[in-house]
Amino acid sequence: LCVRNRVSASVHHKGHRKRRHGVLHDKFETPFQRCHATHTQHPVYLAALELDNRPASLLARCLTEVQSDKQLYSEISRAALIEGLRRFALSHLLDAEDPRQEEDRLLSDAFRDNAALAALVDNQAVNRSVQKRLSERLEKGRLLKEAMPSTRKLLLLLQHRSAEPEVRERQVRALVQQLVERFLLKRLDEFSRQHLLGALQRVRNRRKDLPIEQLAPLYQQGKLYRVATDDQPLIKLRAKKEQGQLFVDIKGYTRLTARAKELSMADFLRQEFYQPILEAAKKYRTGAMVSSDQPVDLVNLLGDAVAFSGDIMTLIDLAGDIQKILRHYRLKLEQRASLSGREQLEQATRRVEQQRASIMAEINRLDKQLREVQQEVFHRSSMQPSRLAELLMNQMNNKTKAGKSLPPMLAQFRRQLESIAAGKKVTDRKRQELVDLACRELLARLRSIEQRRSELLQEDLNLEQALEEERNQWLGTELEAGLFISFGTAAERIEFSDDVWGDVQVAIGERINEAARGTARNGSVLRTVMNELEQARIEAANPKLEMPFRVYIRPMGELELDPYEKALWRRAIEKADHDAFESLLQRLRNHYKQKIEQRATEMGHLHFDIYNVGEAISAPALHACSRQGQALRHVFPVRIGMKELHPEIRKRFFFDEPVMELIVSLPRAKTSGEFLLFRKAGQVVFRGFERNRPTGVYEIMRRSNPFVALVEKHHLMDWVGAFGDMQPEFVADGE
Repeated sequence: LCVRNRVSASVHHKGHRKRRHGVLHDKFETPFQRCHATHTQHPVYLAALELDNRPASLLARCLTEVQSDKQLYSEISRAALIEGLRRFALSHLLDAEDPRQEEDRLLSDAFRDNAALAALVDNQAVNRSVQKRLSERLEKGRLLKEAMPSTRKLLLLLQHRSAEPEVRERQVRALVQQLVERFLLKRLDEFSRQHLLGALQRVRNRRKDLPIEQLAPLYQQGKLYRVATDDQPLIKLRAKKEQGQLFVDIKGYTRLTARAKELSMADFLRQEFYQPILEAAKKYRTGAMVSSDQPVDLVNLLGDAVAFSGDIMTLIDLAGDIQKILRHYRLKLEQRASLSGREQLEQATRRVEQQRASIMAEINRLDKQLREVQQEVFHRSSMQPSRLAELLMNQMNNKTKAGKSLPPMLAQFRRQLESIAAGKKVTDRKRQELVDLACRELLARLRSIEQRRSELLQEDLNLEQALEEERNQWLGTELEAGLFISFGTAAERIEFSDDVWGDVQVAIGERINEAARGTARNGSVLRTVMNELEQARIEAANPKLEMPFRVYIRPMGELELDPYEKALWRRAIEKADHDAFESLLQRLRNHYKQKIEQRATEMGHLHFDIYNVGEAISAPALHACSRQGQALRHVFPVRIGMKELHPEIRKRFFFDEPVMELIVSLPRAKTSGEFLLFRKAGQVVFRGFERNRPTGVYEIMRRSNPFVALVEKHHLMDWVGAFGDMQPEFVADGE
C-alpha cells in the first residue's frame, strides 16, 4: 500500500494569505504494500480487489488483514499516527495559526518531516511543552468563548501516549481506518481519472463554444454531459418524446420538369403543390383543429417533397387533405384539356382496346391448346409399355417414306419396340425412356405455346402502360403523390446563425428518414404486380379487372456477382457472346449449388420493397393512432378471405392474397372524422435500416377509393354488428 499525495495548504494570517506546501510521504512505502509477503505473495489491496471490488468490501477486507497481523498492524499504526498528527496539525494551523507562538512555528516546521512529527510523539519533553502551550490557548479560547475544535483534536492526539490503554487503542484503530480509507479513495480517484480522461478525449468541451447561460438549459434537456465533483448527475435523463412524421413525395416530377422546363415547373409547384398544402396544414397549427400537445410543424421543403411532424391523428387528417388537393388538381387538368387532345386520347383508347381484345382472344386460343397438349402428355405418361411401343412405331412409320429401308440403329430400335409391343416385360427405367420419347414432341410444342403466351402477356401490359402514358401526356396528369406516416422518437432540431447564411434550422430524426423511404416507388414491384394483374385477367376472362390498392410490397431478390462474373455478363450482353453466357451460368451453378441446398436466402439478399402512390402508415404509427383516438373512434380488426367478399367486389378488383387483414376505424360521432380502412400491405426493411426489424406497413384507404365504397355498401354493417356495442348511425352518410 503506497500512499503518495501532494497537499496544498492555504494558511490565513492577519488578513493576508500565504501558501505552505506539504508533501505527504513523498517516498514513503508503508509495510501495508508488502504485507504478508511470506504468506500470500500479494499486496493486501490486490488480494481484496480480486474478491470483491465494492469500496465497502475493500475497506473491510483490508482492515481485517491489517489487524490480523501483529507486526503489520504495529507498522501501520505508527504510520497512521504520524499521518493523523500531520492532518490535525494542518487543521489547527489553518484555523488558529499564530506565528508568534512557538508551538505553531514548531508545528509548521515539523509538518513536512516525518521524523520531526515522530519526535512530537516520542520526545516527552517536546510533547509536553506543546501540550502545555495548546492547553493554555484552549483555556483562553474558552474564556473568549472560542471553541477551537481543530486545536482540541490536535491536543488529544498529542496526549496519545499518556492516555488509558483502551482509549489509546480506540484512537489508533480510528487512525488506521482513516489511513486505509484515504488509500482506497486515492486508488478510486486514480481509476476514475484514468477512465475519465479517456472519455473526455471523445467529447467536446462546449464551454469553449457557448456561455454558461446557454449551456445550462442544454444540460437540463439531457443534451450535454456535466463532469464535476458535486452531487449533480453526469447527464440528465431525457423524457422520451414521441411524434409522428409525414412525408409527401411527388411521382413524375423529374419527367414533367424535363418536358415543361424549370420555370413553368416552379410556377406549378408554387400554385398547385406548396401553397395549397401549406394552407391545408395551417388549420392544424393555428386554427381550431390544432392539437394542444403537438401542433403540426413544417420539417422540410424539397423540390418534389414536403415533410411535416406532429400529432399522429392530425397527420392522418392532413394526409387526407393533401390527397384531396391532388385529386382536385388532376380533375382540373382533365377539365382544361383541349377538345382535340380528348379526341385523340379517345381514338388512342379505342385503338389500344381493339389491340388488347385481339391479344386476349389469341391468349384464350393458346390456353385451349395448352390444356389439350397437357392432357395428351398426361395420357401418354399413364400408358402401358406395349401401348407406348405401338405409338412410337406408328410415329416412325409416319416419318419413313414407303419402300425406304431404315438405318441400322433405327432398325434395331424398331425390333426392340416390336418385342415390347408383343408383351416383353421392361424395367421402370426403360418405360420412362419410352414415355420421354413419346412425349418429346408434345413437350416441345408445350414450351412453344407457353413462350408465345408470355410474349402476348408482355405485349398487353406494354399497351396498357403506353395508353396510361399517353393519357398523362395529353391531360398533364402524370403527377401522383406517395405519402408515408411514421411514428417514434421526436426529431432533434439544430438551430444556428451565420453572418452569411442567416438563421438555419435542420431537423434530424430516424423516423423522418423512415417516412421518406416509405414513399419509394420500386419499378420492379410495379412490374410484378402488373404481371399478376394480367394473369388474373386471363384466368377470370375479365380484361377490366382493376387494382384496388395503391400501396404494394413484394420480395425482391438480389444476386451479387464477383468482378469476373460481371465481366462475363457484360461480354455476353454487349457482344452477344453465347460462350460467355454459358460460362457464367456454369460458374453460378457450381458456386451456389451448395448454398442453395443449405438455404436459398444465402444465395443473395432477398428483401421486400415498396411501391407507394397512395397513403401508407407504419405499424407503430397505426398503434399510436389507435391509442390516441380511442376516445373518439371505434377501432377493430377484420380478417376476410377473398371468397367472402361480395361478388360485385370480386368482379371488379384483382386481389393478390387469399386473406386480407384490415383495421376498421369508425368515428363515434359524425363530427369525429371519416370512415377509414387500414389494409396490411406487408413488411419491409427500408434501405439504411437493415439492422432494424422489418417495418409493418398499412395502406390508409378512404371513401374516395371505390373499393372502400363497395366495402361500406356490402360489408361494413355486418362487421359493426359483429363487433358489438356500436351504433350504426355514423355509417349512414356515405359522402
